[in-house]
Amino acid sequence: MAKNPKLLIDMTGVGEYIVEDMQNTGINTQIEGIKFTQETKEQLANNLKQLMTEKQLKIPYDPELIAELNTERYQLTKEGKIRLTHPEGTNDDRFWSLALAAYAAKTTPPKPALWIVTK
Repeated sequence: MAKNPKLLIDMTGVGEYIVEDMQNTGINTQIEGIKFTQETKEQLANNLKQLMTEKQLKIPYDPELIAELNTERYQLTKEGKIRLTHPEGTNDDRFWSLALAAYAAKTTPPKPALWIVTK
């Protein structure tokens, strides 16, 4: 795990102020805001799906998270894009939190290392 991992935050709506506040606190990590658009949601969800398909993602046994992972809906629009939704009366906050964390881990470059090899 990276020493100073990237932290991705949904900055849609009031999230922009949260990102700004966190950046101003001096937290020793890279903080980046992401506006949720149809395209960014598709990127995040596709990355999550790929990690799960390749069995590269381990998640805790959390019934609410598992329910959200199973209820998120993919819908093809007239323009040929994918729209992600969840059924009325359900929540998808955990789904998107996991998707953001997985994407942040993917896009955090590894720290350079110095290797000294003796003869």
